[in-house]
Amino acid sequence: TALRPIRPMARRCRLLLAFAFAFVVALSSSRTAHALLTLDDANFEHDTQASTGQTTGRWLVLAVSRANKELDIEWEDALSFETPRDDGLIAAVVTCSTSPKTCKRLGVSDAGKNKLMLFRDQKLYVAENASQLAERDAVLAWATEGYKTASQRMNVPPEPSVLSETVEWVQGLLGMKSGGAEL
Repeated sequence: TALRPIRPMARRCRLLLAFAFAFVVALSSSRTAHALLTLDDANFEHDTQASTGQTTGRWLVLAVSRANKELDIEWEDALSFETPRDDGLIAAVVTCSTSPKTCKRLGVSDAGKNKLMLFRDQKLYVAENASQLAERDAVLAWATEGYKTASQRMNVPPEPSVLSETVEWVQGLLGMKSGGAEL
């Protein structure tokens, strides 16, 4: 009978530990320090909702061109900040060698340079001199204020429809480009 009073206390301790553990897990999952998200053809629109409302936040996306093939360590460091931030900014990278449809949609050329873009308020802003921004403070300054002076700003291009992809595929089979017959 002397053990009975200890059991409720042990149960309370276990319950308290479980709540403490759940609280720590919840805090750590709500913010991820230095997490650079990867976007691709399969998840770009779903995650960013770039052309369908942008309710997931403001996205700072670096498109790594096919010529560069992989993310430079400088860019990885520049884009590795606590995300999501209080201002809703989320950093991500899309690699054109593995996500050609997304890069084509965003106008990233095969032989071109990396392209730094901000998706905000259903608009797409492009950093003109992205190579000069390859450090964290410069990237954040552009993403929070500098984008306002970007000369390249446009509505976010929509996802290609099944029909447009089919037409493009048929044109490829026939040796035609999107603008007409190839000469």
